Amino acid sequence: MHFGPQRCRHGWEEMILPADYYRQMERSGLPFQPMRHGLGQTELYPTLATVPESLTLTSWIAEQCVDYVLERRDPTKPFLLWCSFSKPHPPFDPPEPYYSMYRNCDIVTPFIGQWSGEECPEAFKRAREQESMDLLSPEIIREARSAYYGLITQCDYNMGRVFAALQDLELFRET
Repeated sequence: MHFGPQRCRHGWEEMILPADYYRQMERSGLPFQPMRHGLGQTELYPTLATVPESLTLTSWIAEQCVDYVLERRDPTKPFLLWCSFSKPHPPFDPPEPYYSMYRNCDIVTPFIGQWSGEECPEAFKRAREQESMDLLSPEIIREARSAYYGLITQCDYNMGRVFAALQDLELFRET
């Protein structure tokens, strides 16, 4: 949410953050850890996730939401659940099967207006150059798009898990 300070509840009764996931994974003793591929938080180069789907942040967020709906909330009171996925934010690192899902598909090239070329605002040009976006080959951009689509599909699947929990309790239509 980019609110600060990070642990300030801002009116929420409970707040679970991605930092909780990373701390849990660090303490898990598992031989693999998320985001150990060297890509930064704004990196556009696509790669495969370093953990299986069930251990990704996206899956963990959905699991926290499902657990809240089924176990932690007070069933006698209305509730507000803010389920916010970090993906498809870079890095574009979907796990399988999402990594391969769109790799060999024809992905329509988006319309690019005149403002995005040399005639774009100066601030856009500087940002593009600072992130070296102007150096990305068409092949890398296509791979990044397919990884981005995979991350969106992973989020859709995990939202389905949250919806299913609401349906199991007959809360979906009122939520």
